[in-house]
Amino acid sequence: MNLPHFNQNPFFILQATPRDDRRRLLELAEARGLQFESGVCDRARADLTNPRSRLAAEIAWLPGISPSQGAVLIDLLRSAPQSIRRETGLPPLARANLLAAVWRELPRGASAEALAEFILETDAAVGDISAAAVIDDINRDRTVSGFPPVQAIALVESGVAERVRDLRALIESALDALPSASIIGVLRDAAAAANGQGRHASALLDGLVDSYEIAIRTVMEREAALACQLMDLIRSKLVGGSRALESILRSLEAVARNWDRLAQPLQLSCEARGLDHKASLDFGNAIIRLSVEAWNQHRMLDLATRLNDLGREIFAEVPQLAERLQLDQVTFANLAQKINYSGTVGRLFKRRLSISAAGVRWRRKHYPIESIARIRWGAVTYSGIFRKSTRYTIGFGDAREESYLETSNETLYLSFTEGLWYSAGVRLLAEFCEILKAGGQIRFGNTRFRDDGVDFIHWRPFGPNQVHRCAWDEVIMNVRSGTLTLRAKHNPAVWAWFNFRIGANVHVLAKALELVLTPPFKQRMSELLTTGAV
Repeated sequence: MNLPHFNQNPFFILQATPRDDRRRLLELAEARGLQFESGVCDRARADLTNPRSRLAAEIAWLPGISPSQGAVLIDLLRSAPQSIRRETGLPPLARANLLAAVWRELPRGASAEALAEFILETDAAVGDISAAAVIDDINRDRTVSGFPPVQAIALVESGVAERVRDLRALIESALDALPSASIIGVLRDAAAAANGQGRHASALLDGLVDSYEIAIRTVMEREAALACQLMDLIRSKLVGGSRALESILRSLEAVARNWDRLAQPLQLSCEARGLDHKASLDFGNAIIRLSVEAWNQHRMLDLATRLNDLGREIFAEVPQLAERLQLDQVTFANLAQKINYSGTVGRLFKRRLSISAAGVRWRRKHYPIESIARIRWGAVTYSGIFRKSTRYTIGFGDAREESYLETSNETLYLSFTEGLWYSAGVRLLAEFCEILKAGGQIRFGNTRFRDDGVDFIHWRPFGPNQVHRCAWDEVIMNVRSGTLTLRAKHNPAVWAWFNFRIGANVHVLAKALELVLTPPFKQRMSELLTTGAV
């Protein structure tokens, strides 16, 4: 090994030690002059006799190590460089300089795991360097050699920082010879191991990751921009259902995973430093928003869950995002439990009724959740001579047709209608409020609902219909015996009623009215959208 890390050092050129005085340095320069080009040894002697240049040579040498031990270590570097890594009890700066020599002669073909381990070794040595200890070691040798002691610790700090930058450049040069995937793996493993050991990385590992971030920034920004375009495309096609999104989703997942592969070293490094990785937060929050929107506005639980799974996979190293995504995952799991149900209707001729995030299946028909435009349910109790019996009615349909069924199975009725409400009813409630917010009106029988109130329409056989307009604070609502009743507060003769079992979306209307009329009072139905009630 030709010791490229040390062969430009004046101590190495003259075969001198930090304890040699000026006279000895002159003798060594004269004796070694015949082995080098003219002036090399004279420059080396001049460097060691000049206080400022001498400090740079001392910092780059083996401060804190005796001349005899230093000679043994230099010989060991020549014969078995990797064995230097097993040496213990060395001062941190001296160890870092010795490891720098090993980095310069690193054998080809080293695995990513071995390189990550070596980076951590070097990083640990650099992290333990103390400028105060270094200045003590240097001044101890200067006392013997007769050179004036170093007074300003800032000079030592500056010199040590320069050595760390040189060492970082050595490691970057070694990593540059690897394929890009291996470089990412080395830095990821090193940062993860540093986190796992519960220690903050030194300026060396932080600097390596920072240099990597600068090199990879353009690629990451391009991948993030592509992911945002795909998310916007998904958002524009949500009304088309999950089937229309499959190919776009696969593309988004591929882009996001590739982005995450690049980002993991940065995420782990930021976590160790207690910093936020802004690019991850921006990307992760975009996925969270789309996931929540898929559920809140379109009731597409499968899509929301799939996006949540993707987010939890690629942002596991970002605590803020991981915590939020985990909470959403629990919410989606609870919703899935409420929505998913399957049962049989009929005693002799059994038919399967099921509901899930994918839709409702009844007989041979399938209604995707996002296509359901009307829902209704209710019960009628019949009193016989010997017993009472209850028949439950459930109806659901899209914009074109409706299906309905009757059953005496109360468990099926309660479980299915709960799933129907959470999967489709809440979406219809939000759409109800959006229509009113946009200035539209929705009619139920002879009653017309506006954003700021309700119009009771009294039909007259001759002449125009009579309209009684009421604001929300002028309306009284009552639910009883399967019927929703509305009355004008100051005119009991003005009223309307709606049957939950027969009328489509009466349950949606009742929930909207309940939220508007329950304190705190709201002047407009659209306020439900901004208060989080819908």
